[in-house]
Amino acid sequence: MAAKDTRVAIPQDNDLSRGTLEMSESVVAAIANFAGAQVKGVHSIGRTGLNLAIDGKTIFDFGPTKGVHAEVGKIQAALDMDVVLAFGCDIDAVTTGLRAAVAEAVKKMTGRKVIEINIDVVGIELPDTTQE
Repeated sequence: MAAKDTRVAIPQDNDLSRGTLEMSESVVAAIANFAGAQVKGVHSIGRTGLNLAIDGKTIFDFGPTKGVHAEVGKIQAALDMDVVLAFGCDIDAVTTGLRAAVAEAVKKMTGRKVIEINIDVVGIELPDTTQE
């Protein structure tokens, strides 16, 4: 037996289409984190291990917003991202791709235009050289 579709369409001229929509900075940061992590050459988003200790951040600096700070307005957003890249990647190409992927995801999901993405490459993930 198929599940019954209980969705209801709300007409755009209805009073329910009026009001405001607020966007949490953590929502935009989470979108940027996930989109950025999908880019080839990005090992991880956020500082890890020794980088956290040097910067005085706690080990509990993790989660969907790790490594991303967002400022969100009514129609625009700006982001700061800390990233660890894969050894051997073309840093300029990866960061260009990262900016494009993040800006597209934020625009698609929130409608906010990303006006800047400041990227801090905080590390390079070296290949595992141990032999078994």
